[in-house]
Amino acid sequence: MATELANKKAEREALRGVIQQWNANRLDLFELSEPNEDLEFHGVMRFYFQDSGQKVATKCIRVASDATSQAVIETLIEKFRPDMRMLSVPEYALYEIHENGEERKLGLDEKPLLVQLNWHIDDREGRFLLRRIDDKTNAQGVGFSSADGSSFRRKLSKREKKQMKKQEKLSRLKSVEQDENAAPADQNGVAEKLYTELPETSFTRSISNPEAVMRRRRQQKLERKLQQFRSKDGGPDTGGTLKIYGEALCKDVPYKTLLLSVRDSAVQVVREMLSKYGLEKVDPQQYCLVQVNSENTGGGTQQEYILDDDECPLAILMNHPSARGSIMFHVRRRPADYVPRKRKKKPNGKWNELDHRYEDERLPFLLELNPDGSDIPHGTGARHRLQPNVTEVGSERPIGPQAVQAQTLTLTGPTVMPRHCVIAFTENIVTLTPCSRDAHTYVNNQRIHQTTILQNGAIVKFGRLHTFRFIDPAPEDRIRQRHDSGRQIEYGYERLLLYRRRSPELTIQETSMERYGSSVPGTPNGGQQMNQAQGQRSQDQTSHMSSQSKSTPLTGTVVCHPRSPNHGAESTHNYETTFDLDGNVETASLTSSRDGNRTLQNDRQQPRGTDPILPAVLEFLEETEETFFHAVITDVEPSAPQFKLAPTYTLYLAARYRASTHYRPELQPTERAHRLTVMLSNVAGMIHRVIQERYMDASSLALWLANGSELLHMLKNDRHVGAFSTRAQDILTEAVHEAFASLVRCISLELAPAMSQFMADADEPAKEAGVLQIFSSTMALLRRCRVNAALTIQLFSHLFHTINATAFNALVSNANLCVRWFGRRLKARLNALETWAERQGLELASQCHLATIMQATHLLQAPKYNAEELATLSSTCFKLNSLQVRALLQKYQPAADEPRLPAELIENVVRVTEGVADTLARADGREIRLEEESTLGLALLLPEDGYSCEVIRGVPPGLAEFLAPLQRDGLCRMAAQPTSSGYWTIYMIDHHNNFRSPSAMSNRSGSYSCNVGPNPVQPEIHVIKLHKSTNGMGLSIVAAKGAGQDRLGIYIKSVVAGGAADADGRLTAGDQLLKVDGQSLVGITQEKAAEYLVRTGPIVTLEVAKQGAIYHGLATLLSQPSPVMTRGTNVHPLVRLIPLF
Repeated sequence: MATELANKKAEREALRGVIQQWNANRLDLFELSEPNEDLEFHGVMRFYFQDSGQKVATKCIRVASDATSQAVIETLIEKFRPDMRMLSVPEYALYEIHENGEERKLGLDEKPLLVQLNWHIDDREGRFLLRRIDDKTNAQGVGFSSADGSSFRRKLSKREKKQMKKQEKLSRLKSVEQDENAAPADQNGVAEKLYTELPETSFTRSISNPEAVMRRRRQQKLERKLQQFRSKDGGPDTGGTLKIYGEALCKDVPYKTLLLSVRDSAVQVVREMLSKYGLEKVDPQQYCLVQVNSENTGGGTQQEYILDDDECPLAILMNHPSARGSIMFHVRRRPADYVPRKRKKKPNGKWNELDHRYEDERLPFLLELNPDGSDIPHGTGARHRLQPNVTEVGSERPIGPQAVQAQTLTLTGPTVMPRHCVIAFTENIVTLTPCSRDAHTYVNNQRIHQTTILQNGAIVKFGRLHTFRFIDPAPEDRIRQRHDSGRQIEYGYERLLLYRRRSPELTIQETSMERYGSSVPGTPNGGQQMNQAQGQRSQDQTSHMSSQSKSTPLTGTVVCHPRSPNHGAESTHNYETTFDLDGNVETASLTSSRDGNRTLQNDRQQPRGTDPILPAVLEFLEETEETFFHAVITDVEPSAPQFKLAPTYTLYLAARYRASTHYRPELQPTERAHRLTVMLSNVAGMIHRVIQERYMDASSLALWLANGSELLHMLKNDRHVGAFSTRAQDILTEAVHEAFASLVRCISLELAPAMSQFMADADEPAKEAGVLQIFSSTMALLRRCRVNAALTIQLFSHLFHTINATAFNALVSNANLCVRWFGRRLKARLNALETWAERQGLELASQCHLATIMQATHLLQAPKYNAEELATLSSTCFKLNSLQVRALLQKYQPAADEPRLPAELIENVVRVTEGVADTLARADGREIRLEEESTLGLALLLPEDGYSCEVIRGVPPGLAEFLAPLQRDGLCRMAAQPTSSGYWTIYMIDHHNNFRSPSAMSNRSGSYSCNVGPNPVQPEIHVIKLHKSTNGMGLSIVAAKGAGQDRLGIYIKSVVAGGAADADGRLTAGDQLLKVDGQSLVGITQEKAAEYLVRTGPIVTLEVAKQGAIYHGLATLLSQPSPVMTRGTNVHPLVRLIPLF
C-alpha cells in the first residue's frame, strides 16, 4: 500500500512538472489545471473543422483529461453544426495533424488532452481536425474545392488572390513529387490548409492561433539576440545558451535555458529569469546569481559565491577550465547582509614599476620528487609554477568569492590538512607558512612552524609523502630587483593577514625583543626563518611550570628592555612564555602564532566592533526549513561537531532571523510572530523527540542536555523572542528534564557492574577503579559537551546517591560484610571517591550524598564496646536512623580481639537514635526504613546562569565548521558581522549584568557552594598547598593588567594535562596567583614571576584569588589560544629557550 501511494505521488509530481512546463510556454487561455489525486486535470483546447469545399472553422472548448475522442466529437458536432445543410448525418472523426504533413486518426477511446500534452513532451506542435471519415482532401492542398469543380467559397480579396497565385506556383513546382506519391500529397494538403489557409489574424475577437503567436515571439527574440551577437566582433564565441537553475523561484520548474551573450551581466540574467517565471513585478534586487563550482574529484565538494551585478556568467563559464570541475548558476534570494566584494581594478596597461611581469619560464616552481627526496627518473616529476601572490596548499580547494581565481596546489593523503600551508610570492621573495600546528611542513628535513624564506634548491615536504625541490630560475635578478626597489620588506605572518585582532581590555607591559636569525643546517645560502619582532610588544605571556625536585639558577639570556610609549605607530605583538613539563621555558609571539595558525582557518577575522548586534547572521529558505532543522537536530551525531553547542547557536541565529524584518519583509508583525512561534515549537519538539529516541545513548543525551538547556536559556532571556516562544520553552523544559533523567539512568546502569567490584570483600587494591573510571569518563563527556556546571553538580549528586544506596543496601543485607576489617576497606574506597570529587569541585555534593554509607563504615570500624563509645557513635552517625543502626549492630561480627555487643546496649543506642535521627528524618518528610531509596528524590533545578553565551565572544570557530556542509547543500548561509561587539547576550534581558563568573563547578574549584547567589565585590581568596609530582606543576599563567588595575597580575590561563595542578583539581583557568610560598606575584614582570615559580620545592603554597581574571575584565584572555611551541636547535627568533636543570 505504501509503495502504491509513493508511486502515485511520484507520478503526480512528474505530471505536475510537465503541466508547469506546458503552461510556461502557452497563453493563459490554454493553461492546464493542476492534477488532482486521481491525476485528472482539464484545460481549453482549440479544434478545427473542415467540410468539403469550405474554409476551415475553429472552436475552443474546455476538455477534461479523461474525456474520450467520442465525447469530444459529439460536443464539436453540436458546436460546428455540420449537418445543417444535409439530409443525412455523416460519420465524423478527429484527426491529429502536424505541420510536416503527418496525419493520424484518433481512436474513439483516446483522450485528446493527453495526446496534446504528449506533443509538448515530444517537442512537437499539432492541431486537431474534425472532418468526415469518407471525405477526401484535395491533392493540390490549396483550394478546398470538390472533385467536380463546385465551390462554396466566398469571393476572394485581392490580397488572398495574390497569395493563392503564389501557392499555386509553389504547388506546380512540387507537382512531380506529389504525383509520385499521392497519399503524402493528400496529407500535406490538409496540413497546409490548417497552417497556411487560415491566416494568423482571421479572428479579431481573440487570438486564434496561440502556437503561432508564441512561435513568432520566440523567433523575434532570437533574432534580436543574434543581432546583438553580430553587432560586436562577430566571433563564434560571443554568445550561446546557458542553463540557469531557479528552484528558489519555483520548485516545480527547476531550471530555464537562456540564450545569452558573453556581455550579459548577472543582473540581466536575474531579470530574464524572473520574467521567465512570471515574476516581472518582483524587484530584481531581491535576488542574485550564485555560482556553484563542483570539483571532478570523488569528494564531490562544492564551492559557491554570489556574483556581482556586473559579472558575466557566460564569460565565466567559457573561461573556466574543464579540468577544474563544472559550474552551475542558481538564482536565489539575495542575503540581507550581502555586501559586494571588493575587487581590484583591472590594469589599463602595463603593471606599475613596483610590480614585475614574469614569463612562465622565469617563474619559480616546485619540482616533484620521490617521498624520500630523491629525483624521479627521466625527469617525469610534475612542475608547479608559483604565480605572483599567494598559493594555497592543502587537500581541498578554497571556498569563497575568489575560489575561481585562487591559486592552489591540491595534495591528497592522511597527513595533508585541508588548508595545510601558504606559499607567498611577493616582492621577489617566496615564503612558506604552515597554517596550523598540525600541518607538518619541512624545509631541508627541518620542521617549520613559522614563516620561512625558500632558497633556490631547498627541499620542501608537505606531510609525510609529498616532497618537492624549490627551483628559482632567476635568483640573481630577483635579488637585484629587491635591492633596487628601495622598499623595506618585513616577513612573517602579518603579510598574509587581512585583519588584526586586539584585546582592548588589556593594558600590557611593553617590551622589546632583539631580532634573531637562526641558520638551518643544510639549507643552500643559509636558509633563514624570519619574522617581525620589532616595535611595541605586549607582554601577554603564558608560562607552564615545570617541577624539578631542585631547581638551579636559570641559564641563557632573556632580552627584555622597557621601551617608551612613543612607539604606538609600530606593530603590536603579544608574547607567551611556556614552561613545559620537560623542564624547558619558551617564549613565543601570541600574535604570529595565533593569527598565523587561526586566521587563515577562521576566514580572516575582522577586529571586533562596537555595534549592538550579534556576531553573525544566518539565513535559511522557508522551502527547505524542515530539511535544515533535521540536519541541525535530528541528523547530528554526538561526536561530529567540534563545537558541541553549535546546534544551539545555529538555532538561536535562526530564531533571530525569523524574528527580524530580513525574513519576508512584507509580512505583518502578527503574522511574523505567529510563524516564529510555530517554528520554535517545531524545533523544540524535534529536540524532545531526539531525546526520547536516544534515551539509552549517553553521548546524545549529554549533547542535548547541554544544547537544550542553553537554547532554553537564550529563548527565555531574549527580549524580543521570549514572549513568542513560551510554548517552545515549555517543551524544552520537559525535554531537558527527560534528558537529565535518562542520562542519570544510563550512567547508573553502567555503574552496576562496577559496584559489584566496589563491594567485593577481597583484599585487593584499586577495587574502586571501575567506579572512578566511569566518573571520569562522565565528567569528560559533560565538559566536552559544555553542560552547565549546575546541571553537572546535580547529575553527580544523583550518581553519588546511587553509590550510597547500592553500597549501604548491600551492606545491611549481607551479615558477612558487617565486620571491622571490611568497614576499613570500604571507607578507604569511599575516601578515594571523595578525593576525586574534591578535585572536580564536587566535594560538598559527595559529602552530602555519600554520608549514609560513610557513617555506616565508621560505625563498623570505630570502638563501640561500652555505653560512652556507643553514645559518641550515635551522635557522629546522625544520618543513620534507628532501623539502620539496629541492623548494623545486630549483624556486626566482632573480631577475635573484640567482645560481643550486649543486646541491652544496642537497644539503648537505638532509643537515642530514635530521639535524634528519626525525629530529623520525619521533619524532612522522609520515611523511616532500613534500606536506602535507589533514586534521589530531588527535582531538577534549571540554573539561571553559568551558560556559555555569557562568556563566548565572537563566532566560535566550530560553528562555521558545523554549518559548512549545510551551506554547501544550499540549506543556509551564515555570515559574520565584523562590526559586532561580539556579545551573544546583546538582545538578552539585563545584558550588562549577564557577565558573571562561571560557577565553581565549571572551574573545578574547591570552594563549591550549593546556593547560587550574586557575585561578591571581590574574588574569594584561597590558600592552596600543591604537592608537585614527577610530571611537573603543569600551570599555564598569563601576565596582564585588567581594568582599574595599576599593577600587573599573574593569572592562570590553563591547566596542563598530567601536571600536579591537573591532578589536584583546585586551580582553574581564570584564577589569579597572588603569592607563591609567601612571595608576592603582584606588580612584577613575567620573567620574575617565572623565576619564583620554578624555584619552589616539592610542596608549593599558593595564595589564589578565585576567578580574578573574570572580576578584572580579562575574560577574553582565557579564550586566546596558546602559541605553537618549537623544539630542537632550530628555534624561531621569537622563541627563547631556557633549560631548567
